[in-house]
Amino acid sequence: GINAEYGDRYQPNMGQTECLVCEGETGAGDGEGNTQCIQRGAKTCESTKYHSSIGNYDFIETLTGQVVTKECFYNREQTLTRQCNTDGEWEEPETSRCNSKVTEKVEQLDIKDTESVTTLEELVTEESVGVKDCNIIIEKFDNIADVFDEQNSTTVDTVTESSLNIMNSMVNAASKESVSFTQDMKNKIVLSTEEFLKTRLKFDLSGTENYTRYIWGGEPF
Repeated sequence: GINAEYGDRYQPNMGQTECLVCEGETGAGDGEGNTQCIQRGAKTCESTKYHSSIGNYDFIETLTGQVVTKECFYNREQTLTRQCNTDGEWEEPETSRCNSKVTEKVEQLDIKDTESVTTLEELVTEESVGVKDCNIIIEKFDNIADVFDEQNSTTVDTVTESSLNIMNSMVNAASKESVSFTQDMKNKIVLSTEEFLKTRLKFDLSGTENYTRYIWGGEPF
């Protein structure tokens, strides 16, 4: 929070009504233009960070009984809410609207032929894909491999290229420091894609120090 002396003024809540911060009160800000006046001694929920598969969020010190609204990390058109309860504890956030813009489409896509693999490739970019999306895609690896096994020599390259691009997008998304991929999730992506490449697409990865560097020239996590 920001300690303020008598007469200090600031604009809370992105330009809404001006708030006079008097001596004996404190002003808190979250770096996003959201601020509030909290009288010293008032019961509050402490500022905290929330890390999850739908993004990373900072919650500033908040008066009990208030509900905080945040833009969703992967879909700025939607919001999540979190209440500071009367005991001064944060409730779990309501995040049901915070899937990425492609989650529902990825989830519903039936991987059954070359066209559907290509559609998945078009949906999944490092800018759009989130942690939940990666989990869904990993679950579809066997379906992609079945399509690969059914292709003839003229279409197998298409499926292979699309598969590599999909995995490339996941690896690149997970390597960004600003997103909410835990180390466990990064490891899951690496191990799952490595297994898929070796056992289903028959890539020879023997003798390579790190398969992500071998395939994409990337650095290990």
